[in-house]
Amino acid sequence: MLALLMGGLGLIVGSFLGLVSLRLPRGEGVMLGRSRCGGCGRPLKPWRMVPVVSWALSRGKCSDCGAVIPVRYPLIELAAGAVGAWAALCFPDPAHALATAVLGWQLLLIAVIDAEHFWLPDALTLPLFLSGLFAAVALDPANVQSGLQWSLVGPLTAPLIGAAVGFGGLWLLAFLYRRVRGRDGLGGGDPFLLGAIGAWVG
Repeated sequence: MLALLMGGLGLIVGSFLGLVSLRLPRGEGVMLGRSRCGGCGRPLKPWRMVPVVSWALSRGKCSDCGAVIPVRYPLIELAAGAVGAWAALCFPDPAHALATAVLGWQLLLIAVIDAEHFWLPDALTLPLFLSGLFAAVALDPANVQSGLQWSLVGPLTAPLIGAAVGFGGLWLLAFLYRRVRGRDGLGGGDPFLLGAIGAWVG
């Protein structure tokens, strides 16, 4: 049951991720304005925003102008749904399943934008880092038992070390490569991404 719920939630999240992956590289407001057809610009009606189903029923075309709706959207939705279901199957505890899914959804969004634009925006790597710290504190066994009287020092030690090692290690590698080869070998966002991942797995 949890896997079905998380999978369904993932489909909804995936719809939002598809929107963010389109608007963020364009510098458009992520939370402002309704979704619109890329062909005619008309706002999408609610029934046309049902994850995967609406795309399949419309055969991948806008019902108003006939413009092709890229297959990237249902693929992102399906991937996010799979992430949610997989997280629930790996972690029967809902809190851990949700945290794992949140990590997966963020990495999915980052992967899509990086694949399409070769860009790792701070607007995504910073929330990834902060959410890793929050998850470490919220899921710490001692904090779970103590209710809202959370301790920060113990739970944050490993994530902060992981973030420092991830960021510092890749930054040092990029620095040495630049000194030896005289050109950049890594993108500027790569150390921040690895540091953010380190906050989750540290």
